[in-house]
Amino acid sequence: MAELNKAKVFIEVSDKPVTSTVVRSGKAVPVAAVNAALSNDWVGRIVPEQPQDQAHVVSQSIVAGSVIPKGTVVDLVLAPVGEVPVFIFQGAHADLAQRTVYNLLASDALDEQVIEVLTKRPRPEEVSDEERRVVTAALQQLDIQLDEGDPTRNYAAGHATLRNALAFKV
Repeated sequence: MAELNKAKVFIEVSDKPVTSTVVRSGKAVPVAAVNAALSNDWVGRIVPEQPQDQAHVVSQSIVAGSVIPKGTVVDLVLAPVGEVPVFIFQGAHADLAQRTVYNLLASDALDEQVIEVLTKRPRPEEVSDEERRVVTAALQQLDIQLDEGDPTRNYAAGHATLRNALAFKV
C-alpha cells in the first residue's frame, strides 16, 4: 500500500455559502437578491451571443491560476471585446494585428471545425496536415496570406492569433 502524503489539509465546512466582495471604483457592489427558481429558468433560455461591448479580463494583479487566501484583493482590468486589439497578443500575425478580437470572433471563418483544431492543438507544430488546411482556410477567409519565410506572417503566427482570440469567446 502506498504511503500517503502526510501534509495537513484543512477543509472549511460551513452551512453558509462563501461570499466575496466585488469592488468597483472603490465602492462595494451590492449583491442582488435573486429568486433562484425564476432566475434559473430565465438563464436556461438565454441564447449566448458574442456582443461587441461585453467586457473580458485582459489583465489581473495576480498570476492566473494562483490559489489566493480568502479576502485577497485582486485588481482586474476589463475591456470590451470590440476594443481589444489583436496586436496585444504575443506573436500576433502581422496582417491581423490591426483588427479587434471581435472582428475575428464575429467572422464566419471561426467555425466549429476551426475552433476544435485550435482548442485541441494549442501549439501549431502539433497539427496534422488536414488540421493545418482547416486553419489555413479560415485565415484565407479572413484575407490573410501566409508567408512561411516571415515569422510575423507564417502559419504559427496565424494559429496563435486565432487561438488567443478564442479566449474571449462567449
